[in-house]
This record gives sequence, C-alpha cells and structure tokens, in this order.
Amino acid sequence: MKRVLLVMVLVLLGGCATTKPGTENRPFSVTQPPGWKEQRTSALMLVSKEYPALQNVEIARKGLQEEKQFTHTKRRVTAGMLPQELAEVVIDEFQSDQNFPVDAVEGNEPAMIGGEPGFRVRLTYSTKSGLKYRTEVYGFVHDNWYYQITYSAPARYYFARDLPAVQEMVKSFTLSKTQ
Repeated sequence: MKRVLLVMVLVLLGGCATTKPGTENRPFSVTQPPGWKEQRTSALMLVSKEYPALQNVEIARKGLQEEKQFTHTKRRVTAGMLPQELAEVVIDEFQSDQNFPVDAVEGNEPAMIGGEPGFRVRLTYSTKSGLKYRTEVYGFVHDNWYYQITYSAPARYYFARDLPAVQEMVKSFTLSKTQ
C-alpha cells in the first residue's frame, strides 16, 4: 500500500524528520505510548513502537480547500459533513486503493476525538504477499481542517497487542488553542 511505502520513506528520512515532542508548533497535542518513536513531516506525524511495518499510527491534517485531499478517491471532505459522511469518504479511499484492496469493513461508528464529533472505522486489507492488516481510522472536521488518525498493524498478534495503547493515545488527542 502507498501508506506502507510512505512509512518506509519516513523511516529512511527519520534522522531529518524526527523531533522531540513539544519542540515544534503543531495544531494538536497527543500523548504517545511510552517507548514509541515519533517522526514527522509537515503534513504527517508517524508514531511506531518497533518498526512502522509492524505497527504505526499516522496523524494527518488536510485542508478542506486542498485540491487533492486523498490519493485514491475523488470524493472530498467538506465543511458541514456529518461524521457518517466523513466515514464514507474514508472507506471509499481505502476501497479505491487497487494495490491493497479492502477485505472487509468491520466497523463504522460515531466517535468523539479531541472533543469533536467524528467517526471510527475498522477495516482489514491484505498485501500482495497475503499478509492481512487491520486498520482503525478516526476522523473529524474542525474549522477548515480534516484530521485523521490511522492505526495499522498486521491482524495477527500486533494489532490486538497494541490497540489499547493506541486507543489511549487517541483519547489524549486535543486540538491546540492556537491553530
């Protein structure tokens, strides 16, 4: 999946992109699980425990005015969308990725993220070599921005093992007052 390739590029560029928490202004704060490593670009924060291919959490922020918000779908997130409508756009993004087709959408429900109404979607997909991944995606709109938190890990062992730590991380997510 292109997400896995992005993760690999971030790892390779880790020396350039790694920053200590709190050393860079960002529009949100989040408490990452103890021992997890953080890497950032201007558009993405990536957190992983051992290695991004084993488990990773991506936190991304996309402007509602951006011409191309997603890689695989032409659908867009717009102001005023209901959480269920946001979830449908994200599901379409994953289902439109021909390299890593979605095996199943296991859940789609409302969720509060950082005090904002949003959604939580859980789905599975497989790599061409047959490795099954499970992904949990949280998303919401605030002002002119769409925020997305995505946790991915191999379905066998890693996803369930690290899910409680990731859910605590999501619970800690708050928007900064000076966005």
